[in-house]
Amino acid sequence: ADAARNRFVARFLALPERVRRRLALEHDDRRFSLEDALWIHRRTGIPVVLDALHLRCFNPEGRTLGEALAAALATWPPNQRPKIHFSSPRTALRVVRSAEGERLQPP
Repeated sequence: ADAARNRFVARFLALPERVRRRLALEHDDRRFSLEDALWIHRRTGIPVVLDALHLRCFNPEGRTLGEALAAALATWPPNQRPKIHFSSPRTALRVVRSAEGERLQPP
């Protein structure tokens, strides 16, 4: 994950400014957590889109929805409306148990 985050930062910073201003970054439900997106934000300034379902599925940091929302909203410029996703799964989620605890897994 560290190599992927570093590659993203390098490629993002190589984009023209007019392109970078139009982009936002959303965490996913399996590999890149909200904390990964926030890490990238701290290095690039790219705003972070919170996805509530992705947070439920993959949240290794154990953030509450309120904590996650506050962290994501803080990445947006004051003059820009933040983006937040409340997606729903296409099919039923299942609970996966591991040494780290339980998490919801999309099919």
